[in-house]
Amino acid sequence: FAFKDAPSCAPPLPCDYELIDYYSDLGFYLIFVGYYEGEDYVMISDKDGKEYSVKDLPISSPDKERIASVSACDAFCINGVFVWRIVDNGLVSELFYEPEEYARFSFIKWMDDKTIALTKKIYSTEQLCPKSDFMTVAVTLRLEEGAWKFYDDISGRDVKCGPDRADSTPSR
Repeated sequence: FAFKDAPSCAPPLPCDYELIDYYSDLGFYLIFVGYYEGEDYVMISDKDGKEYSVKDLPISSPDKERIASVSACDAFCINGVFVWRIVDNGLVSELFYEPEEYARFSFIKWMDDKTIALTKKIYSTEQLCPKSDFMTVAVTLRLEEGAWKFYDDISGRDVKCGPDRADSTPSR
């Protein structure tokens, strides 16, 4: 396969490409694709050259049977959480989640082969963060009975008030 940077950067075509990594244990190359406005990450199978848009940097599960990516984007790219199962002939999407309301997720880590720890920045609530516009909550994403399910922890214990500050604590 070959990628060539574009001589001009006119939408909607890609402007530039960058080889990020080769995952020999998974059988994929990872390519960054830059656009006039926005970006994407593409995994390319080393078996057949098939391309898969994975939205952001993928992180493989401990058993190397899945990858997940989280794209926290406000404009010109996709915002959401994505999980794929790795199969002999490529990647199969198991979760393609774009929040309907404002939410910016961050990947923390794979807890085990079927559980992912995330955080989610959302608009604050009067009860937990009355002096802040935003709050960040812990989220667990778990594969249960063939479907990925989100579990938010808004008990107040792990809620952080403010845009990105970890030093603010919720009101009691």
